Amino acid sequence: MAPSRVQDYDRRSAPRVNFGRPGTVRISDAPPVEAFVCDLTREGCRLVTDAPIAPGQKVQVGIAHLGLTAGQIVWYGEYGYGCKFDVPLAPGAITRASGPSNVTALHGAILPANPTVTSKLGLRARLAVIVGASVIGWGAVFAVAMFLLG
Repeated sequence: MAPSRVQDYDRRSAPRVNFGRPGTVRISDAPPVEAFVCDLTREGCRLVTDAPIAPGQKVQVGIAHLGLTAGQIVWYGEYGYGCKFDVPLAPGAITRASGPSNVTALHGAILPANPTVTSKLGLRARLAVIVGASVIGWGAVFAVAMFLLG
């Protein structure tokens, strides 16, 4: 489908949820820009942003509780940009994304493109830490008792 400038953005293949949440848009390797995700379906969304996005541009849309979703700008107009997702969202994704938001738009904030992910300790390492702390604790109690009784 060739991207177009439209006056009537209501030509939709599926009813959209009036979403109204902050999000981000990533274009290529550029830093993310703030956006407002107005409408949302499993197939796409309507975005409002001050950033100029070229028609046909491939983007990644960041939505709280969903993460990044790849898509393409298929229309633009006075109501924002229409983005069609490359792969439809999973069933239940819109309900999950519509839950309580923990995201606050920070004007001018730039998020890292690839945040560092830290992993938890493995099960054996966690057990070793717990056992080691217990041995040291009981050793201290025994040492104090021996000193007081000695």
